[in-house]
Amino acid sequence: MATQLRAPALDTPQCLPYLPRTSNGIRIPPFVVNDGVRKPSLGAALFGLIPFIAMCFSVSLWDRVYPMVLGLPFNLFWLVSWILLTPLCMWGAYVLETRARMRSPRSTHGRIRGANQ
Repeated sequence: MATQLRAPALDTPQCLPYLPRTSNGIRIPPFVVNDGVRKPSLGAALFGLIPFIAMCFSVSLWDRVYPMVLGLPFNLFWLVSWILLTPLCMWGAYVLETRARMRSPRSTHGRIRGANQ
């Protein structure tokens, strides 16, 4: 009969050195730690939606073969162009998010949820 490998429980001595500590030195399991994930700003969300809208909801505008652009039918050129422009839009969203994060007060990263702060 094959033995089953199991992860050690969070309260065993093997796991204790790896659990994060609070400012009081108390070890806490990882599901209690606030990981600092926040909602994106409106500008960043809009930057992320630009390529999606341009590729999915503008089909009636570019659904034609002619004119040919760079030897490609126009509809293929449109999709390839937006695939190449998507990283530029994501970079713009990243820049907006990092600027918003710099302006906002420090997050509660690493603190226990619901604890008095």
